Amino acid sequence: MIYHFRSTISRPQTLQFTVCVLLTMLSPLIVGADQSLLPYRIEASRTYQSIEIDGELSESDWQNAKPISQFVQLEPDEGKSVSQPMEARILYDEKIIYFGFVCFDSDFSKLVANEMRRDGSGRDGLRENDHVFILLDTYNDARSGFFFRVNPLGAMEDIALMDNGESRNQDWDAVWTARTKMNGDNWTAEIEIPFSQLRFAKSEKMTWGMNVGRSIPRNQEEATWVPLKKSHGFFARYRTDNLGSLVGLEGITPKRNLELLPYFLPGVNRTKAENRTEGVFDIGLDVKYGITPNLIADVTFNTDFAQVESDQEQVNLTRFSLFFPERRDFFLDGSTFFNFYLARGRRFQGGSTTVQPFFSRQIGLDDEGRPQKIDFGVKMTGQLGAQDIGLLHVRTGEEEDVLGEDFTVLRLRRRVLAQSYVGMIYTRRAERADSPTDLHTAGVDFELGTSNFRESQNLRFNGFWIWNTNPLETGENAAYGLRASYPNDPWDARMSFIEIQENHDPAVGFTPRSGFRGYSPFLQFSPRPRG
Repeated sequence: MIYHFRSTISRPQTLQFTVCVLLTMLSPLIVGADQSLLPYRIEASRTYQSIEIDGELSESDWQNAKPISQFVQLEPDEGKSVSQPMEARILYDEKIIYFGFVCFDSDFSKLVANEMRRDGSGRDGLRENDHVFILLDTYNDARSGFFFRVNPLGAMEDIALMDNGESRNQDWDAVWTARTKMNGDNWTAEIEIPFSQLRFAKSEKMTWGMNVGRSIPRNQEEATWVPLKKSHGFFARYRTDNLGSLVGLEGITPKRNLELLPYFLPGVNRTKAENRTEGVFDIGLDVKYGITPNLIADVTFNTDFAQVESDQEQVNLTRFSLFFPERRDFFLDGSTFFNFYLARGRRFQGGSTTVQPFFSRQIGLDDEGRPQKIDFGVKMTGQLGAQDIGLLHVRTGEEEDVLGEDFTVLRLRRRVLAQSYVGMIYTRRAERADSPTDLHTAGVDFELGTSNFRESQNLRFNGFWIWNTNPLETGENAAYGLRASYPNDPWDARMSFIEIQENHDPAVGFTPRSGFRGYSPFLQFSPRPRG
């Protein structure tokens, strides 16, 4: 049963009333959320053996490690024990953390395992297969994390999480290994994740947030070590604010890795009309360096995007621009640190009203959509104390009648309370011409949220404001909005307001529609009949 109302209203009195209502709802969020973890704790065991990743868990240290064997359902029967028993164990050495899973199954003929590709295919990836998963909050801040999933065929998926799991970068790819094996009454998974692929603070005795679990699709069943609540919604498995504690990791030092990725492109270019043949040679380099364990720098010279995946073809039958996601590795790595509120894949009002002050697909195209080569780019992403930082500068080259440009982006977020933040963003786009015009965009956003409203309910209050320069100086170049939401199960309710003025057009952003003001109330009730 869904009630969804949408209207466009321009009366100032209605706006004032809405703001008053939202500010009234703000008061419960100002009280700090409970940051204590649930009493679920597991100690990783140190291994000095050479662990062979073959899916067999045959080394003696696997048998000596403490097992996790108590798993409870999230679906379909919240709180009940998992229908098919399983165990999980954890080992580590100075370079790698290992996870071993034993998943018992009374009927292998009903096992669902048909995906072989990394990160799966389609909207749900490997989620529709039998699988085990790991969620690691390496900063132990209940805000960010890394998610790993493996199915019985050994297909792998990895996701970088931010904003308590609401922001998911599925294009993030770590270097890790997983092997599985089918046995008489169980299937096993053996996983190794190098510490160099994770970001974490240096400490003599580290404590990470962690949850592990298993999905059994034939029973529509999902079970986890740390219990989750249906009221936390469909993506409860990605939440980082409700994890157990992984302890025992001692003497681990985060590495300041240096990665070099050069490319060489030799070839021959023959012009038939002029009967001329000439050699072609191009060279470029990508560099990644860990300034600190929590701050990563990326540099690219003469970038080559020849291996970038093509966009899916779309037919546009609307009057609004189509949105094509970023696919270039240089811009994808660390992209979550540039997320503005509306850039998380959520829509303020739905349809064509999404606004993004920074959209990296604008880099490499001039204002008429013609391609530009990238001469060099510099990027820095990570955490510095309580701040999330994203800094980017890219210079594009001149090609015939296409002028080169400079792009600069700065994104800062300050984490406050347990699940809240305030942030700002600034972008600059400057054409290298005789009479250059700098185009600037600036914005602020915030989120006040808690998952402890009425003990275990979610409540959030969000807002944003964006301004951009207008070369014609005609004004009306801002966008702003407010939103209050109660995203729970079975009740999901929210009220949002947004206005995108007529001349709002961020030069390095994406705005498919401008010149409107809208209100969007939403109410959804999702009953669960027994049986």
